[in-house]
Amino acid sequence: MNIKITDSKPLNILLTGGRAPVTLELARQFTAAGHRVYVAESLNRYLCRVSSAVTGCFKVPEPRFQPDEFIDALCEIAIKQGIDLIIPTCEEIFYVARGLERLKLHCTVFTDSFSKLTSLHNKLDFIQKAAGYGFIVPETRLIQSAEEWRAALSAFSPENGLVFKPVYSRFAAKTLIIEPSLERNSQVDLENLQHQYPVSEISVTAPWVVQAYIPGQLISTYSIVHDGIVSAHAAYETSYKAGLGASIFFKPLQHIAVFNWIRRFVELEQFTGQIAFDFIETSEGKLYPLECNPRATSGTHLFEPADRLDQAFISFASSKPLTPKPTTRSMLSLAMLSYGFAGIRTWKHLRAWISAYSQSKDVIFRWRDPFPYVEQLRVLFATWQMSRKLQISMVEALTYDIEWNGEA
Repeated sequence: MNIKITDSKPLNILLTGGRAPVTLELARQFTAAGHRVYVAESLNRYLCRVSSAVTGCFKVPEPRFQPDEFIDALCEIAIKQGIDLIIPTCEEIFYVARGLERLKLHCTVFTDSFSKLTSLHNKLDFIQKAAGYGFIVPETRLIQSAEEWRAALSAFSPENGLVFKPVYSRFAAKTLIIEPSLERNSQVDLENLQHQYPVSEISVTAPWVVQAYIPGQLISTYSIVHDGIVSAHAAYETSYKAGLGASIFFKPLQHIAVFNWIRRFVELEQFTGQIAFDFIETSEGKLYPLECNPRATSGTHLFEPADRLDQAFISFASSKPLTPKPTTRSMLSLAMLSYGFAGIRTWKHLRAWISAYSQSKDVIFRWRDPFPYVEQLRVLFATWQMSRKLQISMVEALTYDIEWNGEA
């Protein structure tokens, strides 16, 4: 997987998932390092489409609904554009991994096997895998019916919280968190929750998990890994989020215990690719893994072009992984103005928000590449239209055509 390059020979790199801010980030960093970047995307409107960092964009079939045609299109792009390296970024990675043997005939593909990715994406399998490696994990059980969901809630004890979420999900979509209560006679409004959450959809083919609620600090990470060796790593606290889901403000966190946990896990897995974890750290310093995303995540925004993140993908040095500068601050400014500001309840919160906002760079806007900032508004409108048409949330609409939910 380690590709040898020289300054005189830039790589032709194909990124998939051009809708995501992290893909735009990678495109800009690869271009700044002298590589030529191409993007394949199934949407009509997406951030990378209008970026000056991208040499060429290609419309491809929807991976979720036309997986074979999607791989056909990537193979054609790889051949015609002389692609050296394909880097999947979002959940289309599962469909890329399915077609890995075909794609590897034409170029290097930065992903692990389909079976390994899916076992990490599955929220129960991942916890069981971590437990099997000797890590402490939150108690997690499978739920395969509405009756099992109701039974778990009925057995709820006020002093112990619960977390319900689909086995296959992203951005905390449909996640239900019931925090512990100090009141002895606290009761869960079962009837109301059944109306709020798609309980009737839970089945053997669309299972959920119920997980013990662990109080503490949420820590998210992003790493680039080659054959079990970490070549780049970033950890960050989740201070501001879009609802229960994705972080919208990024400040690096130096956390040796988290890094050592990840280093041991990926070594045991012999993993290759981009991988991200969410942890809870308790007040006693115990680390509990919550879930794993074997793809790119927002930790990419903590790296700057001068860091040469491209080298972590291409010709990494195994002795010392690349980490972001401690002073780096990044944010999704529009989300910070909406979700972040809406969460302010006290003057202390307001001062903290002003400090975070004023010290951070927007991950999308660049003076030398301004058009993606405008494009994000068009993307939001297109996403809203899709959510109305399909009768799903905007969060679900963002990944509707690329997500993988355990299909055979």
